[in-house]
Amino acid sequence: MQAAAGAGPMMARGWRRGWLFLGLVCSALASVQAADRASLQRGERMFMADCAACHSLKYLRYSRLQQDLDLSPEEVRRDLQRFGAKAEGPVISPMTPRIAGYAFGKLPPDLSLETAVRGPGWVRRYLGGFYLDPSAPQGWNNAVLQNAAMPDPFWRLQGIRANDGHGRPGGLLVPGQVAPRAFAGQLDDLVAFLSYAATPDVIQRRVLGPWVLAFLALFTALAWALKRVVWKDVKGSRGAT
Repeated sequence: MQAAAGAGPMMARGWRRGWLFLGLVCSALASVQAADRASLQRGERMFMADCAACHSLKYLRYSRLQQDLDLSPEEVRRDLQRFGAKAEGPVISPMTPRIAGYAFGKLPPDLSLETAVRGPGWVRRYLGGFYLDPSAPQGWNNAVLQNAAMPDPFWRLQGIRANDGHGRPGGLLVPGQVAPRAFAGQLDDLVAFLSYAATPDVIQRRVLGPWVLAFLALFTALAWALKRVVWKDVKGSRGAT
């Protein structure tokens, strides 16, 4: 009887602890989601400005971009007008095979699954690995993928780097428009966006994930409180006998 009488206050404490933990988890994860979305938005702007003229994301639609990244109608309209696309259409580069063959010798690859195939780390190192090489067909080379047909798309931002003599970027020949640390952050945002493009459902998973974790945390707190009440009653019954 005494155990039953104490069940109410103990259960109430369990509820309070559970809701407190739930609030902390949701608050922390909400702040992480906001930071992630801001990074993806910056990466999307960088891709559209510096990559989309040559590379496509054929498995990603503009309407999905607007919904997932919370883009404004003006931002979406800007991209649609720039590439002559439709809101329900995929992100397709305007570059034709003929122009690509003349400029690069081949059509630049679609980047929809690039991070899924090669990994975000490889893509990040590749994008940051360009250096000036007059002997290369495009005048540029890359420390990660030697003799790549792609020139450095970010030389205005990070500057022009020399060959260190071992097939790696050396010192700056021409300074860039942004500081090295700021440019590194921009590349991180771009790779994050490409990772999202490979698995767009990651946004939905991150929205549902905190609620699942919160439910499990609340259920654990309630189960723990109920266990204490039940076992206290069981131990009391054994002592009485």
